Amino acid sequence: MLRLQVVVVTFDSLPTSHLGCYGSEWVETPQLDALAAESAVFDSHFGTDFCELESQSTLRYAWKTGSRAGWAADNQASFTDNLQTAGVDVKIIEEASFADCSFPLTTVMDEAKAWLQSTNANSDWLLWLLVEGLSSNSVCPAEYAEIYEEDFTDDDELRLASAAYVSYADQLIGGLLQASRTPSSNSPAIVVAAARGIDAEAPDQIQGPQLALSEAFMRTPMIIHDPSSNVLHGNRCPALTQTIDLPATILDLFQIPDHPQESQSLLPLIRGETTKHREELLMTRSQSNWTSIRTTDWHYIEDLTDVDLAELDHDELPMNSWLFSKPEDVWDCQDVKADFFEIVMKFSTRLRKLLNSHNLHRRE
Repeated sequence: MLRLQVVVVTFDSLPTSHLGCYGSEWVETPQLDALAAESAVFDSHFGTDFCELESQSTLRYAWKTGSRAGWAADNQASFTDNLQTAGVDVKIIEEASFADCSFPLTTVMDEAKAWLQSTNANSDWLLWLLVEGLSSNSVCPAEYAEIYEEDFTDDDELRLASAAYVSYADQLIGGLLQASRTPSSNSPAIVVAAARGIDAEAPDQIQGPQLALSEAFMRTPMIIHDPSSNVLHGNRCPALTQTIDLPATILDLFQIPDHPQESQSLLPLIRGETTKHREELLMTRSQSNWTSIRTTDWHYIEDLTDVDLAELDHDELPMNSWLFSKPEDVWDCQDVKADFFEIVMKFSTRLRKLLNSHNLHRRE
C-alpha cells in the first residue's frame, strides 16, 4: 500500500532575494534550486501577520492553525492534531530547543535524519522542522562565510553573514532531503516555506508604513514538491497565496478533508486543476493597526490607529493610507493614491468590514 509521507521545513525569516530559484545571483543555493526544478514554485506567496522576530508564536500561528492571530480563540488547535487523529505519525523539531548548541540548525538536521532512520517506512508520517532562519542570532560554520569574503567589503558584514547562513541552510536541507529519499520508502512530499522576509533587502528610500508592510517583509518563498503530480514541476505559479494556506495543503496531501476555515489547499494549483486561488490577501502588522490588502494589481496600506471603523468620509482620502501599483512598483516606492480615489475608497471600506467582522481593531 502506498504510504503518505511529508517533510516540511519552515523558516521564521527567509527572503526570496537570497534564493537562486527566486532570481538571486549572489547567494549560492544549489540544493534548493534543484528542489525547485522538480517542484511548484510560488512567485506571489505572502505572509499573514508580521511582527518582531522574537514573537515566534505570532509568526507561526497561521502555519499551525490555518487562522490569523487574533481572529480565532486562543485555544485554536493545531492542524497536526487532525493528522494524529487520522493515524499520521507527527514529528516536530524546533530549532529553539537546541539554542545552546554551537550550530543549532546542524543539530536540528541531525535529529531529523536520526528520526527518519528510526521511523517505520510503511507508516504515514509528517516531519516538520521549525527553523528560526535569518536573524541577529543566526550562526553558521566559518567556511560558508569564506565563500563570500571576496565579494563584500567590511561595510557589507550583514549581507555577508546572511548569504553565508542561507548557503549553510541550503546544504543542510540538501542532506536532509537525500536522507528522506531511501530505496526502501516512497519519495516524500516536500514543503519549504517562510513566514516573512527581511527589511535589509528593501531600498533605502522605503521608510515608515512601506517598510512595515513592504514586499521585502511580505513576499516569502514557498516551494512544494508533490510526487503524485508532475503538472507544475519546475514551473512557476503566479497565483496569490499565503502562509495561512499551509495547513489545508498538508491535510490535503494526507487526503484529510477537514480543513481550517480560512486555509485553502494549494494542491489544485499544483495539480493543474485551477489557475486561481485568492482574489486578495489581507496582511496585518502585529502590535499595531497597520493593515494591508494585496491583489494582483494593487497593494493598499492603511494605518487604522485611533480610527473609528464604523465611520468613513467618502468625500476625502483616508489620511494615513498608501496605494502602490503592482507589479510595476516592486518595492512600494511610488504612492499613487491621489490618482485613484475610487480604488482607495474601495480598499479602505473593505479593510474596515474585515476588521469589524473579526473584532480585530483592538491592539494592546
